[in-house]
Amino acid sequence: MSKAVREDIALRRKHLDDHRPMIVGRSLALGIVGAIPVPLVDDWLRETLLRNTYGKLATARHVEIGHEAMQKLIYGREEPPDLAQLFASATLLRLAARAWAKLLVFLTVARRVRAVARNFTRITLFDHYCARMHTGIGIDPETGAALHETMARAIDETTGELGQRMLRRGISAALRVTLQAPAEVLDIATAGTLRRLLERRRQDGDGTMEFAAAHEVDAVIERELASESSFLGRATRAIDLQLSVQGNPYLDAAIENFERMWRTRQTRSPR
Repeated sequence: MSKAVREDIALRRKHLDDHRPMIVGRSLALGIVGAIPVPLVDDWLRETLLRNTYGKLATARHVEIGHEAMQKLIYGREEPPDLAQLFASATLLRLAARAWAKLLVFLTVARRVRAVARNFTRITLFDHYCARMHTGIGIDPETGAALHETMARAIDETTGELGQRMLRRGISAALRVTLQAPAEVLDIATAGTLRRLLERRRQDGDGTMEFAAAHEVDAVIERELASESSFLGRATRAIDLQLSVQGNPYLDAAIENFERMWRTRQTRSPR
């Protein structure tokens, strides 16, 4: 790729620099929560992190998105799991027996690298959509489902890879820390705050505690990303620096595929 072409791509994608560090960090976090050895907790954390990340990006880009549209953006046209009903303490204890078996299946660097790369690309496509492609005030549920499907197709049909080597280094270090489980997010997810808050939610029955737990987990991620010494903060800064210096033809190709597919979809289904 010539220098002129690289400079043109960098100029056209300049708007993505605004949120890239946050997207890198939260993609790493999403990849790591899949390795948490408590079934259902990882699912709840994934939804929480995705919801908060998409919400932050939409707010920053002045795009409104309601609860139902957010569910469609995360899950597509599938029915989202009713995770709250499964978080009673007794359920967690029954599932704990399968915890380490699940950990052995999912805690592989290769799978985490693929998960982080896909998360980063998907979230970046959403940021690009909000910044350059969205029209109107907000995203409705139908648009949320269409975005979910189109982003997935664009990623599936893009050849190449997103800096697997640099992601592998960052994730390997993160997973070593995860195995030792000193990070606050793992304590919240598996042992203390999350179970306490969700148990109170089960007693209160109004969802207030689940809302509080989601915000508490998000606050932990924000602190980890901002910290100069945390593994998540260090890995995020290292990967973001390489992405900013090197550029990424894969990401640009994914964006072009997404734009083309979205235009085709809108042409076939005018609204």
